[in-house]
Amino acid sequence: MSDLDAFITGRSSIYEGTTQWGGAVRLAVKVYACDEPPPAELVTSVRGVVFKGAKVMVVDDAIETHIMPGGRMEPGETIAQTLRRELLEECGWTMPEPRLFGMIHFRHLSARPDGYRYPYPDFLHLLFAGEAGAYRRASLKREGEIETGSRLVPISRALATLTLEQRTILARATAARV
Repeated sequence: MSDLDAFITGRSSIYEGTTQWGGAVRLAVKVYACDEPPPAELVTSVRGVVFKGAKVMVVDDAIETHIMPGGRMEPGETIAQTLRRELLEECGWTMPEPRLFGMIHFRHLSARPDGYRYPYPDFLHLLFAGEAGAYRRASLKREGEIETGSRLVPISRALATLTLEQRTILARATAARV
């Protein structure tokens, strides 16, 4: 049994679906609630659901509107450092006390892409939730980024406009705030 299989044994996914990245990469997607980290060697990205009172950060990118700013870990970065950097670059906010509440398990359904340097066929994104801290506009990075903007919106309005996957993650993140 792999470390990932051992970690998810006994857990039920809260969302299951498929997605396609870049036209050719097909992936199975499962979202799990968890408050302890999964096997670190499979973690490629971290994401944060940023709250400010009754509002949540919504991010626009070239593909969709979502509630999970974040991204890939750079060599030598810890999970906490990646989360801090990505939140500042994508939405300009800090998250003083991030709380792990889940993970997204991706499994490639297509052949390994040429030059692919990440775990294959499975990889994970960690999901954190927390209240916004300081806003640092100067930290926003737009050049070369897929994200085109972010804004705080009422949670109820976000729930009315997001995909089922995003609504499921937002509901779990909201519950994890307590």
